[in-house]
Amino acid sequence: MDTVEIKTIVDCRLVVESLLGQPQQRSGRAWQWNCPFHEDHATPSFTVYPNGYYCFGCGASGDQISLVMALEQIGFVDAVEYLAGQTQVDQPRQPNRQQRADGQAMWREPGWQKGAHRIVAGGIQRMPGSPGAEYLAGRGITLETCQAFALGYTPHVQIWVKQGLKWVPADDLGAAIIIPWQARGVVQAVQYRLIEHSMRRFHQKYGGERALFGVDQLAQRDVLVVVEGELNAVSIWQAAGNLVDVVSFGPESNIEKAAPAIR
Repeated sequence: MDTVEIKTIVDCRLVVESLLGQPQQRSGRAWQWNCPFHEDHATPSFTVYPNGYYCFGCGASGDQISLVMALEQIGFVDAVEYLAGQTQVDQPRQPNRQQRADGQAMWREPGWQKGAHRIVAGGIQRMPGSPGAEYLAGRGITLETCQAFALGYTPHVQIWVKQGLKWVPADDLGAAIIIPWQARGVVQAVQYRLIEHSMRRFHQKYGGERALFGVDQLAQRDVLVVVEGELNAVSIWQAAGNLVDVVSFGPESNIEKAAPAIR
């Protein structure tokens, strides 16, 4: 889920409610709290709408992302990852945190890894009946095989760049198959196989630990097949998975990193 989707799907009022508790007042689309950014003990001036907030006392304003960054004192990426997990807007979730000895919040996983897991989970939900499923079916890959490798689908691979203090959309690479590289069930990296893009085929989103793709499906069989391209490995696994083990080193440029793991 990209930031545009977050701002469309995640209700800012419910995010504030999950972090600050019940509002002091509700007036149609606007809900009010005592402002968390200044002394606000009289009539609540912190007003929150479905897609943003504004304080009539101190002038603080922003969207869902800047709000979580300010209230939780976390960075842009962690705030986006937290909001991406709130796809069930009627059941907002608390950030996945634990307390350090000094009382400050600490994330249990590296930020990119949380984001990678959420991208994979959301992509799996979107796969049935999607253009991604049609594309894979055209290659003879079944939905059951997609589930085994946690393949997913996204309609937009959004590229963001930082301009000053803000992140802005730079390019939309279009629809893609989500290909997670996993080891022991942990997502190490996320690769996108672009479906409609005319100039490029792949884009890597998170992580850099791409040694071998398909290691979680290894069963210590007598024959190990090593191929280039993740979807090639998926196809061979589906056709002959009961006879051989199959792994992929992904792009040709990754073969040097993969070679020690293969040995």
